[in-house]
Amino acid sequence: MSNYLPNTSLTTLSIGSKIYAYSQTFHGQLREVQGRLQTEKNRIYYSEGYTTISPTARWRDPPDIEPGAPKMFTPLAAASIAETRYLIYVSDDNILFDVVYENGGWKPGTLSQAKMPDGRTGVRCATYSKLAAATVTFNRGSMICVYYQKPDHEGPVGMVAYAPAKGGWITDLAKVLGIVTDLKDPPLYATSLTAVKPRKGLTLPREPGVQPEIEELPVVYFQWETNALAHGQGTNLAPIPGLEKLALSPHTSLTAVDDGTNLYCFYKSNDNSIRMIRIEGGIAKPATDKLIGTPTPRSSIAAVMPLQHQDRIILIYQVWESGKSEKVEIKAKTLAKQPDSTWSPIHETRLVTD
Repeated sequence: MSNYLPNTSLTTLSIGSKIYAYSQTFHGQLREVQGRLQTEKNRIYYSEGYTTISPTARWRDPPDIEPGAPKMFTPLAAASIAETRYLIYVSDDNILFDVVYENGGWKPGTLSQAKMPDGRTGVRCATYSKLAAATVTFNRGSMICVYYQKPDHEGPVGMVAYAPAKGGWITDLAKVLGIVTDLKDPPLYATSLTAVKPRKGLTLPREPGVQPEIEELPVVYFQWETNALAHGQGTNLAPIPGLEKLALSPHTSLTAVDDGTNLYCFYKSNDNSIRMIRIEGGIAKPATDKLIGTPTPRSSIAAVMPLQHQDRIILIYQVWESGKSEKVEIKAKTLAKQPDSTWSPIHETRLVTD
């Protein structure tokens, strides 16, 4: 089946044995696809169905657009606290919104109502901004960190946080949490963003005078204005050793997963192929010499490592269907870790099967 918006943003999430993937439909509404790994020997991805997220409908009574509906080609980011899922998107006014799944259904969140330090309501991102999100333990409580590019000169990467113990969404991070998080240098305008939980070997060296709590924040990966891959945490950012000759395409798509020892980063190269690298101890190395996939030129990519199967990665990306249909389709590719610690693609299927 195909009802995807061409060049839709893609994001993924894993809770227990469940795998969730998010995209935008042709008419602008957001969709959640539910899947998991088969329990048989091969443990490959299969879909269990999908849900159209009702609160994100753009038109209920055309031609009027619903207030707070996702803009067309909105960026997407997803995170969870326990079993509750949060999907973040951007409205036509470039304000961050969220929808929340709990108690068996989707409902509008409260992100769009967050007060900024200057008194304005709503977190405004740059028109070109992408999104990333990760859940961490901060000050012994769960916290979702959402990253976006600000509409400021040079497009710094800012952060807004959701902490239930602090009452919800936090925009004044310095006042409430005592931390400063803008990443400047500058990053590439409209850079792809991806974020993972911090751990030893990923966290950046803390600068003198910087709060130790910064080390509890996610590590964010993005593209510099030189097109090089960089990582950042708090206000500290740096290149990644071993990637000096990496040929990232300008405005490449990025996605990363981490197994607690190795971080695996996927990107699109200049020949429009999806490539995979492994970052161990802060040094980047090839993770496989096999071609991972050939997406459409402007495809987003998203990856997830099922929490219960760290020898599998599911990679989501957009392709053109073969034959005469020429429809946009989203593929889910299962990669398996081999005995020599390299990775190989073992199966590909539609994200949603008929």
